[in-house]
Amino acid sequence: MGAGLAKDFKAGWPRFYRDYHHLCSRRELKPGGVMLWTQKEASNHSVKAIVAAATKDHWRQPSMLGWVRACLVEIVRLMVNVRYRGYSKLALPLLGAGLGGLPVADVQMVAATALFPLTQGLDAMHVTAVDPQVISEREGKTTA
Repeated sequence: MGAGLAKDFKAGWPRFYRDYHHLCSRRELKPGGVMLWTQKEASNHSVKAIVAAATKDHWRQPSMLGWVRACLVEIVRLMVNVRYRGYSKLALPLLGAGLGGLPVADVQMVAATALFPLTQGLDAMHVTAVDPQVISEREGKTTA
């Protein structure tokens, strides 16, 4: 909760981070679980959504592949439920592969399998894996 993407979100989305921190400190967001957070944009009435995925029990501990898999299954469930509210794209990092210490290839295989249902059918979503390290390096930031 204090490093990596969470640290970046604390700076960019303070209200999201407050809610996320509250759930974590009360141990309500457990490994394998997700938190859906939304915010209506006043300027154009669009809705921004952030899904926080708990891939660790403590931010200093390593991620577990089973927790990543459980998070991805829950993300698919959430996206199926919100897809009809105008969401057609999903961008997510390689959960657990950065500071979580999991091998990228393992996370990619689990993600490809878990996210496959979102990419099929007439209402298929565009799913993109985002590497936060590459983005941070491009912007001159660090995620650690």
